[in-house]
Amino acid sequence: MAINCSIIDDKAILVEIGNDKSWSPTRAECVFDASVIALVAALHADTAADAPWRWTAEVLEEEPPPQEALKLSSIPVTTSFAVLCGRIVADPTAEEEALATSTITITICDATLSYINKSGGEPVEQELLDQCIENAMKREKSVRALIKTMVKNKK
Repeated sequence: MAINCSIIDDKAILVEIGNDKSWSPTRAECVFDASVIALVAALHADTAADAPWRWTAEVLEEEPPPQEALKLSSIPVTTSFAVLCGRIVADPTAEEEALATSTITITICDATLSYINKSGGEPVEQELLDQCIENAMKREKSVRALIKTMVKNKK
């Protein structure tokens, strides 16, 4: 999946949860991966009401119930790779994806391989695939720790 990064203002993309302005992807990072991380972080920091309440004619019918954090059981982290000249590039830009013979997207959830998608016509050697999985496992560990810290600091 290629996303033309030149249409996105890097300074306009910011993960903001509560008062924490955490992270902004740059052109050197894959926007798809950044979007998944932002979505997962937002879900983990979101709250939900215990009981429904309604607005009628712009007047609140009931007092909104106290908000509690959503209880999510996992933190999936997606990492994308491009294969260029027999080498892998992590977090490829749109230009790198366009030049790649193959792209690989790997999702790791709680240190377990959950999903692999390989696009492109060229086969990928097992050694390169193993390297992608290893790198995705390392990234999942650091992103998971970052999200847990962010949620903990929000409380």
